[in-house]
Amino acid sequence: MKDKSVSSSVIGKTAKAVDLALTVPLTGFRANVKPQTDLPSDTFGMVGDLILGSTYRDIQDITEGLIGDAVAVTQSWTRLLGYAKRNWETAEELSMRDAMAVRSFL
Repeated sequence: MKDKSVSSSVIGKTAKAVDLALTVPLTGFRANVKPQTDLPSDTFGMVGDLILGSTYRDIQDITEGLIGDAVAVTQSWTRLLGYAKRNWETAEELSMRDAMAVRSFL
C-alpha cells in the first residue's frame, strides 16, 4: 500500500478543485434554471396554465433554491478547506522550527 501524505498545498489544490469543479458550474446552473426552462405563457393553454402553470413555476423556484443550497455548501467546503490550509501551514512551519531546533542541539 502506498503511503499518503497531506500538505498545505494539497489542501489548497483541493479547495481550488472544489471551487472550479463544483461551485462555478452549480452557480451557472442556478443562474440558468429559469431562463433555460421558461415556457411561453400559453404553453399549457388557458385552463392548463391555471392548473399546471403555477406548479411548473414553483418547481423552477424549488430547483433554483436547491441548487442555491448546493452552491452554499460547496462555498462552505472551500472556505473550510482554506482554514485547514492555513492551520496546516502553521503546523508545517512549527514542525520545521522544531526540527531545526533539535538539529542545533545535535
